[in-house]
Amino acid sequence: AGETIGSLAGAGSVSLTSLAQLNLGGDNTSTTFSGVISGSGGLDKAGSGTLTLSGANTLTGVVQVLAGGLVLSGGSRLPDTAEINLGTSANLELTGGSQSLKALNDAIATPGTATVQLNDNTLTLGEGNGTGSFSGTIAGTGGLTKVGSLNIVLSGTNTFTGPLQISEGKVFLQGGAALADSVAVTAASGAELVLQASETIGSLAGAGNVVGAGGAWILTTGGNNADTTFSGTLFGAGGSIGLVKTGTGTLTLTGDNTYTGGTTVSGGTLQIGAGGTTGSITGNVALSSNGAVVTFNRSNDLTFSGVISGTGQIRKQGAGTLTLSGQNTLTGVTNVDAGTLNLTGSVGGPLAVGYGGTLTGTGTVGGMLVIYDGGALAGTSGSTLTVTGNMVQGAASLFNATLGAPTTTAIVTAANLTLDGTLNITTGAGFASGTYRLIDYSGTLTDNGLAVGTVPAHSLYAVDTGTAGQVDL
Repeated sequence: AGETIGSLAGAGSVSLTSLAQLNLGGDNTSTTFSGVISGSGGLDKAGSGTLTLSGANTLTGVVQVLAGGLVLSGGSRLPDTAEINLGTSANLELTGGSQSLKALNDAIATPGTATVQLNDNTLTLGEGNGTGSFSGTIAGTGGLTKVGSLNIVLSGTNTFTGPLQISEGKVFLQGGAALADSVAVTAASGAELVLQASETIGSLAGAGNVVGAGGAWILTTGGNNADTTFSGTLFGAGGSIGLVKTGTGTLTLTGDNTYTGGTTVSGGTLQIGAGGTTGSITGNVALSSNGAVVTFNRSNDLTFSGVISGTGQIRKQGAGTLTLSGQNTLTGVTNVDAGTLNLTGSVGGPLAVGYGGTLTGTGTVGGMLVIYDGGALAGTSGSTLTVTGNMVQGAASLFNATLGAPTTTAIVTAANLTLDGTLNITTGAGFASGTYRLIDYSGTLTDNGLAVGTVPAHSLYAVDTGTAGQVDL
């Protein structure tokens, strides 16, 4: 059973019995109803006018806005079990307070024509494990919160600029413009953001997952310049996903990510790990601007086998050892700020070892190598680190050499050499008296004196620079 009226206004009460549907709005006027609509029936709003509800309504049936507008004024003007369906060119507006709903749909509308105006309020969807799909436009400075274990789909061109908080369930993004480029997205543990098209967002945080489904998609994030940490996982499921980091802020990834679509840092910093034992990515990294940085910060050991390219920088932080095994072509500086960099592949540009950092390995440095005061170069006799540029050792730098059998194979080779700092020696298999080649250089030598520090007991050592092009022990 149902009732059709031209409009509804006033402050009284309306009770809708089971299965009763109140149809109103046909006279095309705009009215305000501050009373209470209750009962288990539903509401159909027709006509070109706007109905404003400012009372604490409790009806449990479906609310359909077939045409015109529905304004919820004051916050929580419908119960959080309410479902709203918007028709062609229909509008839902929140004023003066936020609203929770079970579902928002526009299946009865021509796709993309319905609108939701949040103003500065928050719309929460998914109460009572509701599900919904909306192809229209959600606008305003407010935000959207997803609760409940089921899914919602956003496929329109949404322009709201407040945050998207995925507390539970999944939010599917379709069409490529489902979120404004500045939206801050947070996905809680167990929740998922599912891309079914490439998408640009302002920032990414939380402990949930970001999933690429049904195609090869790109997630671009960072445009709001915020510093955020994402401890969840980015991965593909029936599709793939790539990551582009923009803006001036830092995005820290502490999950073990398996996405395969590649990584680009065009601005700010992408940090892998936060000083703990987690945080990793796979594949190649492109640093597409001089200000782009990829930082590795783990307390334990990590091997990165991808190729890092571009004009940006690498920073090694954290107490653990980072092994770079790829043939990295970046032209910016690789900085060892803490822990150990084990270079078994190559870097295309200069490399700097700062206080507390250590460089070791048998790879290639494509530019100058500078060991600053408090930094260390570590190597083993018979294994060579190749420096195609000049090498400079600071006065308080360390050269930590492990010596096996005597050999003329240098621990490091370089062009011009500034020799300085302190040499510390430990013994390895085959250690014996004899001559050990420490450094080969092809250019000029600036000999500031490499002092001998810690040595095995009952041994005598002297640094010999008498032969051009080599430093022997």
